[in-house]
Amino acid sequence: MSGSSERVVLTTCTRDCPDGCSMLATVRDGRLVGLRGNPDHPVTRGFLCRRSRDYVRRVYSPNRVLHPMRRVDGNWQQLSWDDALDYMAERIADYRDRYGLLSLMHYQDNGSMTALKMLNARFFNLLGGVTTASGTLCGGAGIAGQTMDFGYRTAHEPMDLPNSRLILLWGRNPVATNVHLVPFLKEARAKGATLVLIDPVRTRTADLCHMHYQPIPGSDGYLAAAMGKILLDEGLVDWDFVEHHSEGVDGYRSTLESLSLEWLATQCGLPLADIRKLAIRYGQTKPASIWAGWGLQRREFGAEIYRLVDAIAALTGNVGVPGGGVSHGMEEREYWDWGLKTPNTAIERREIPKARLGEGILAANDPPVKMITISCSNPATQSPHSLKVREAFQKAEFVVLLDSFLTDTADLAHLFLPVTSPFEEEDLVGSYGHQWLGPVTPVIEPQGEARTDLRIFQGLAERLGIQEMEGTAREWLQRLAAPLEPLGITLEMLQAGPVRHPTQPSVPFHDRVFPTPSGRFRFTSEVPPNPAGERSDGYVLLSTHPDRAIHAQILPEDQGELLKVRVNPVDAESLGLSEGDALVLRSNGTRIQGLTVLDKSLGRGVLQCDQGGWIKFGQGVNQVVPGILSCQGLCAGFYEAIVQVEKGGV
Repeated sequence: MSGSSERVVLTTCTRDCPDGCSMLATVRDGRLVGLRGNPDHPVTRGFLCRRSRDYVRRVYSPNRVLHPMRRVDGNWQQLSWDDALDYMAERIADYRDRYGLLSLMHYQDNGSMTALKMLNARFFNLLGGVTTASGTLCGGAGIAGQTMDFGYRTAHEPMDLPNSRLILLWGRNPVATNVHLVPFLKEARAKGATLVLIDPVRTRTADLCHMHYQPIPGSDGYLAAAMGKILLDEGLVDWDFVEHHSEGVDGYRSTLESLSLEWLATQCGLPLADIRKLAIRYGQTKPASIWAGWGLQRREFGAEIYRLVDAIAALTGNVGVPGGGVSHGMEEREYWDWGLKTPNTAIERREIPKARLGEGILAANDPPVKMITISCSNPATQSPHSLKVREAFQKAEFVVLLDSFLTDTADLAHLFLPVTSPFEEEDLVGSYGHQWLGPVTPVIEPQGEARTDLRIFQGLAERLGIQEMEGTAREWLQRLAAPLEPLGITLEMLQAGPVRHPTQPSVPFHDRVFPTPSGRFRFTSEVPPNPAGERSDGYVLLSTHPDRAIHAQILPEDQGELLKVRVNPVDAESLGLSEGDALVLRSNGTRIQGLTVLDKSLGRGVLQCDQGGWIKFGQGVNQVVPGILSCQGLCAGFYEAIVQVEKGGV
């Protein structure tokens, strides 16, 4: 077309996903028209997942909110940015002066995982400190467990996978949630590696694997304990590693000796012969790697489960070697200068666990939470016991949401501030699936009146007399990335393209020195109590991640169907359910409706559905998920949900 212009801009995905994709954005006449994977990135390898391809629709969605809005008499009314920020600053000052700083709350999660989003916390710390949310909805238990074992949680890079001869995908579904791992799995398989899936749900990842074990949900610790016991009995132990690079093996062995293999197998719901074959294969095949997922530890004793999985890797010497390890994830923000959050300026501190957000806010009395500011998250959908979160937000007098869409959380807000998409802002981002850092590039102008989080909090700081928030995005990025400069990485290099962190090894602990007090790997001596097979009457509900969206980042125009609940046909028959029948899930004093999908691959007593759908569109599965907190790591126990099922509608 005459006069038209087209350019391709390098940028990076900012979502809560281990892939951390490097993307090439095509811009035509100032409009984002296409995205593709960067072929020069060693993990992205030129392709994108379905969720990334939907980014363009998200930027230009007719449901995207592009102007500040204030709720008046129950209805949204547009207002200017000056009026919106004046109003918000006045409310902050009023609650601070009348009730104290802790009457203010800031809730932030990982809707966007960039470096500059760390400065949201800086604003509230400079204010003097407010009530915040602690822990995670995702990986805290696994992080806690691996930190106790190894000294800190880290992982092998995907490029190391083809070095493995045996790969256990334990509670991990890369086909849906980590798709850029799949080419490396296929490469390993082509080189002769055996792939094994351990998951109570038969996912599409099972089609990649040679074997699939389906333990009772939550019994992974017992399976790992049984494998450890067999490895010891069969003499499949790397005693050089155990004696010279670990501690606590005697306590570990003593604990396992107190448990019978028959009992452990019963708790797993797997034949002992199958467990024995798996353990011996793992012990005899070198190197062997375990790629463990997030669902593995979304339980009260999630950290303990992870520690028992770590133990079998250490027992066999599959630690610190190419093609080995227990890979969960990495800390994607460890590269930046965390001191810029200025935690020392927060003279007031109160934390409420994210896993018990609603209960925590309602229980806060000295002072009560009066105002809540929410960024990078949709807690009314994503939090466990989400109706309790709704109750808590309704109790608060003033709720502010920074977002792009009128989510379930927006329905509880009094002020809505529209934020930029990742294609309209300048930033940096790391990954928790590999060691590459990438630029977030403003490839198009902000749509409507959308603003970055940084600009919003700078406007508030100016109104409240806080001086230490000034600076351009680039100036702040220079400061955030300063720890990388002694390593030879400049901001200009980061903004030019993907850069690998030069000191992070592809194979962690290759020197077999661990950042624990003793410098050794630490064996656990604990096996989780309350056997998974002993549960109250009801069905275990596993609300897993789909491949269509990251958590609740689903476009409103793509919602509206009832929740699809997969049921074993034998269970369905006992409930009087047939394919497509309406059903009701009941728990927490709440009922949600769904549609029956028969799935003979699902274990008896187990239900499976996708998480992330919004309450306002008839989904919101977290309404029936209890607010259970892990014993270690302040993690949400999403997979502890037990529900009642009945035929019919709500």
